[in-house]
Amino acid sequence: MGEKMYVRTPKIISRTLAEETGIHIGDGSMNFCGGHGLYSLRGNKVTDREFYKGHVKRLFGTLYGADVKLREWKDVYGFQITSDKLVKFKNKIMCLPLGKKVNITIPELLLRVNKLATACVRGILDTDGCIYIENKKGKDYPRIEISTTSGPLANQIRDIMVRNGISCSLWKEKYKNKNWNPKFMISVKGYKNFRLWYETIGTSHPENAKKFCSLLRLPSSRTC
Repeated sequence: MGEKMYVRTPKIISRTLAEETGIHIGDGSMNFCGGHGLYSLRGNKVTDREFYKGHVKRLFGTLYGADVKLREWKDVYGFQITSDKLVKFKNKIMCLPLGKKVNITIPELLLRVNKLATACVRGILDTDGCIYIENKKGKDYPRIEISTTSGPLANQIRDIMVRNGISCSLWKEKYKNKNWNPKFMISVKGYKNFRLWYETIGTSHPENAKKFCSLLRLPSSRTC
């Protein structure tokens, strides 16, 4: 079990909460084990370490008054806490599922307000997405990709992109192993869409921020 921790729950549905919800959709898991709420948030122990040490830790302090203790497991980095209040809030108020996240979706109360929906996608990018820089005819060419096992979530992200004028592609990839769930890919390509993403969604991940700032020739910053 994780460290037992007191938390407070947010009184308003803010962009900060929406972004943290996106981070949960990507890296979070929760359930009731032995009658207690267990919440985990863990990312890549190499590429996500600074993101967790800086942004994620600060986010949980701001939203929940929780001073989470970050640690490293074999392949991941993050934290695990025991809190009935946090798990109930995320499940009952934010409508996030307990257990497996195969068909997880962005909560309806976030979808109704564009600035909340885009903030949630920001959190999803920073956990389940990546930015590629391709060489196209001798020039750098940006591509943003998000992968998920949830078809409904992929459709929601595509609809949010369309709503904000960002062109994207969506397709389904199946694995040879029939026991593995198929993967849905959302891809955003080109400088026009890359800039639109920066202006409407952005990122809080330092590695993503470096790529945005470099390709768009912006002042160096940890977040954009």
